[in-house]
Amino acid sequence: MEWSETIITGTNRTSQQGIRSFALYGEDARFPDVLHCETIRDRAEQNEWVIRTHRHPLLHQFLLVQEGCFSMWLDDTRHDVSNAVLLNIPKDHVHGFRFQHGMHGYVLSLPAEELPGICHNDDTVLKRLASPAVAPATDALASVFRRLHDWHKSSSPVRIAMLRALGCEIACLAADQLLHRDVDGVSGRQNLMIEAFEALVADNLRKRWRVGDYASALGISSAHLSRLCRRYSGVSASEWIDRAVMMEACRELAYTIKPVQQIAYDLGYDDPSHFSRVFRRVLRKSPSEYRG
Repeated sequence: MEWSETIITGTNRTSQQGIRSFALYGEDARFPDVLHCETIRDRAEQNEWVIRTHRHPLLHQFLLVQEGCFSMWLDDTRHDVSNAVLLNIPKDHVHGFRFQHGMHGYVLSLPAEELPGICHNDDTVLKRLASPAVAPATDALASVFRRLHDWHKSSSPVRIAMLRALGCEIACLAADQLLHRDVDGVSGRQNLMIEAFEALVADNLRKRWRVGDYASALGISSAHLSRLCRRYSGVSASEWIDRAVMMEACRELAYTIKPVQQIAYDLGYDDPSHFSRVFRRVLRKSPSEYRG
């Protein structure tokens, strides 16, 4: 049996003859469940451990490969893998596999349109999962996949809530793994710089440090810091800082009875109206509307 059905060239966005688009369970419209979890063996064994190149226009998939060797096409790149890995495969990206017989692992499929809701619309998680990627597997991920697989077979009345909760946990753990590898052109050294920036922001939320202050503390230019932030998260350093400060404001609004004006002053804003404008830009509602 040949390894792949077609030679893949270019990216998933290019129309290509011979690459199949699969609605995984034959559904015409709505996915038949909140998500689907199966073992690699369930589908691969009946196909002689070869999954031909294809794509899913409506599904986001995570594969956890726990042991064994396999080859994989992901878009236009072939990977030969011999260690435990997690695969993140967004909708429409071409993928195919030749697994070692008896391979152990899991496949989680969920409707791509449901992913934001499952992840509570967390920008950091969703941006990390927007591109196909391979990352080392962890014991924590394996444990959640096992629980999800068990709950998927359950008839408990809380089954759907548990599936959504465990699906969210897997997505967040996957995003966290991808934060610690070289992705989107950000090197491991640059990742360390971002982590240092993030720690500085947390320590100086109430001091109203500007981008230049953070850049100086990190020993780099403001322009370089903003480039790193955009490459890493899609937002500038200034936007990153504003989001962090406004998240602290949300905590103050939710868990204290301080007036909005006092919260603004405590977070380093001399002008409460400026604070409210930034809050509305970041959260799309006023501080008073947020507090309800």
